[in-house]
Amino acid sequence: MMNRFRFSCCILAGALLVFLPQMAAACEKCFGGAAANSATTRGIGLAMLALLIITAVVLGGITLFFLYMRKRAKMLASGDYIVNEKGTILSLPRRLMENSPHL
Repeated sequence: MMNRFRFSCCILAGALLVFLPQMAAACEKCFGGAAANSATTRGIGLAMLALLIITAVVLGGITLFFLYMRKRAKMLASGDYIVNEKGTILSLPRRLMENSPHL
């Protein structure tokens, strides 16, 4: 029942956009009318650019964090490194790795 209602709403919205295109047109500030180069339009454009840059920086930071964690996990999984009490990764000397049966 609900899927039929959603489908009907989508069909109605599509029909309105096709048969009444002026409803879908942007206002004159955004569309490029007489006020296309006004201070308001430039301000809105710069605000959108700032939001895109902030979003890209945050997502880039999250990506770099997970790449760092993957690199650290691979180092520890190799068995050549250990973690001390402070969380610092230390390299094991080769002679300890060769003589230790449990590593």
